Amino acid sequence: MCIPPPQADEALQHEPFRRLREVLLDLNRGGHSLDTLSMGMSADLEAAIAEGATIVRVGTAIFGPRTEYGERTMAHCLHRRRQHDDEPRGRLVRAALRPGP
Repeated sequence: MCIPPPQADEALQHEPFRRLREVLLDLNRGGHSLDTLSMGMSADLEAAIAEGATIVRVGTAIFGPRTEYGERTMAHCLHRRRQHDDEPRGRLVRAALRPGP
């Protein structure tokens, strides 16, 4: 999967996608059988597809940019998570997910 930093210059958008495609080709020449290149988002989907993307994330192109509502929703989720972390079940889940010694 490849999500490079935003790049206004379309020629520069191609570079990380080209490099990932070359990695996939090298791996396949080495005996692997990989067929998926997940790379690119709404702002650079043309470059990603031109370089061989088989999966592109296009949420912004379909739904538009995120709004303040999305930010408030995330803040609410984090608040609820903190509340649940204080409950016994939340503490158990955190303990189970903690890396071992």
